[in-house]
Amino acid sequence: MLKQFILLSVSLGIPLLICLIVLSSMVPRARISTLSQATAAQISENLSTNVGLELISLNPGYSVQGHRLQTQPMFVQIASKAKDALVKRTRNEYFRELLRDHIAHEIQLVMISADMSAESLVGTVVAALDSDKIGDTFNYALYEDEQITPLSSQVNIGTYGDKWTAFSPVFNLNQETVAMVVVHSDAGLINWLDWSGVAFAFVLVGSVIGLSIYFASKVSRRIYHPIKSLHEGMLELASGHLGVKVASHQTGDEFDDLIRHFNQTSQQLKERMTMLNAMEMAAEIQSKLLPDEIPEIHRYDLSATLQYAELAGGDYYDFILLTDENAANKKWLLVVGDVTGHGVSAALLVAWLRATVRLLARECGGALALLSRRLNASMLQDMNTGKFVTLFFAIVESDNNKLNWLSAGHDPARLYTGQLEAPKLLDATGPPIGVVADASWHQGDEIVFNDDDVLLIMTDGLQDAKNPTGQRLGADAIDQCMKSNQVKSAKGAQQALIERMDVHRTGANLADDVTLMIVKRQP
Repeated sequence: MLKQFILLSVSLGIPLLICLIVLSSMVPRARISTLSQATAAQISENLSTNVGLELISLNPGYSVQGHRLQTQPMFVQIASKAKDALVKRTRNEYFRELLRDHIAHEIQLVMISADMSAESLVGTVVAALDSDKIGDTFNYALYEDEQITPLSSQVNIGTYGDKWTAFSPVFNLNQETVAMVVVHSDAGLINWLDWSGVAFAFVLVGSVIGLSIYFASKVSRRIYHPIKSLHEGMLELASGHLGVKVASHQTGDEFDDLIRHFNQTSQQLKERMTMLNAMEMAAEIQSKLLPDEIPEIHRYDLSATLQYAELAGGDYYDFILLTDENAANKKWLLVVGDVTGHGVSAALLVAWLRATVRLLARECGGALALLSRRLNASMLQDMNTGKFVTLFFAIVESDNNKLNWLSAGHDPARLYTGQLEAPKLLDATGPPIGVVADASWHQGDEIVFNDDDVLLIMTDGLQDAKNPTGQRLGADAIDQCMKSNQVKSAKGAQQALIERMDVHRTGANLADDVTLMIVKRQP
């Protein structure tokens, strides 16, 4: 940033320097030229209007010395008054001193010969103020201004060597130029003023650039260091060093706020990543708690799936063999559960629930009410966290088509048969687990599975799946989808139902975990 300020200062300073140099040359020259011309004009006017011009007409019978005797006193008086008047009108004391000593420091009256031509531009000095050159010739051709002629009718200015000279004509009664008032100023002074102006311009512009660089460095340090610290902090953050902190520079402005917000964000990212790592670990552990494969049960087609709203959640399902693996008639316990909430805390409770249900299920056999009571007591004693769980238990056997079930506050399971247009709802037969210590549960009415009958066990996340406008999927859409796909396998019906939910959501995130288990009786 300092480089940009320096570049800006220099880029602005160079044009400023050029302008100051030009102005420093023009202003003194213009001022001195004005004073010189004003002096010459005033004197020539007084000579033309207030003096008998015949006295200053060059008479061949007079010698120069004789002419001087006639002209010198009158000319000195007029020239002195004109110069003094200009000195008094000049308010600037510096230019008043210049006028006294260097501007109009020689004033001469040059007579023009009657036969003077443009090729012979030479006159005679017949009177002078502050000069001893009376009688000398005056050569107009030496001056640079080509417009200066013996017949000039206006005030002109010209330079020669170290002289800065103004010319003003003196007219006779016939308005003919008979003489020229010549006012000399010090050209060396003008050159000195030029160089002084240049030096002043360099000093001024150098001071401006220096001050600009100084203040730019102060401002850049105030801005650069906080930005540099934030940049380094961002690089640290991008490299994975979460929780990095940037020291405050005590600027007392928005940079302090920005650094404070950066530090807060960095700490929040660290905490978020710690939580995310914990959730990823919980999700990995939880995924291993789900059944590796769907069991094969004679004349039953089973399918199950689970989608978490976050990395880990509070839904779970399980298949538990209640009999010996070598038994002729195998009895299986099908479980679908939903712990309140989702995330890491719910996932931890699911891990406890799975282990406890598996242990108690084998002890209680097919007594689902007893299983519910013992599970409720264990949860209130061991996991008194204020959370509760809804569960749906179902028992199927490989050698019959009977299904025994119990619902502990769970969403109704839905039985689809060929005889009924609407599904049969298997409502709760007791409260959720972990709410009331002395609660009781009872098994629902035994269900007889006919061929192609389908039982859908689900958690509430399926019905509550919302589209971007907030509309729920609802039970009607679920029933319609299941009836349309009842002839498919359990896996095919499950996929159709998941696709129906995804079409409804159109990319909206799940608000809750979704678990489906489908049990179909095969011919």
